[in-house]
Amino acid sequence: SNLQTIGNIVRSLDPDFDMRPVIREWAAAIPRELDFAQEAENMKRVQANFKNWKSRGNLGHNVKVDVQFALVEPELVTEKVLVMSYVDGFKV
Repeated sequence: SNLQTIGNIVRSLDPDFDMRPVIREWAAAIPRELDFAQEAENMKRVQANFKNWKSRGNLGHNVKVDVQFALVEPELVTEKVLVMSYVDGFKV
């Protein structure tokens, strides 16, 4: 794979630097990161957790938190497609 090729190049430049463990970890994580159905579930969990956190009041310095999250359109989500509502604003 491309990751193994990169690891082999790094290893040829510096034999003491073994990227193989990192590459194995990346190779295992990439399919999970690209599974948009799983990402939709992660988004729902973060939204629920943040809602509970926000409901406790402020951050200790009279700073109120007002954040909107894009909503997942569950009937349009697959492993390869993630459809969300549009939220006008700025990225935090």
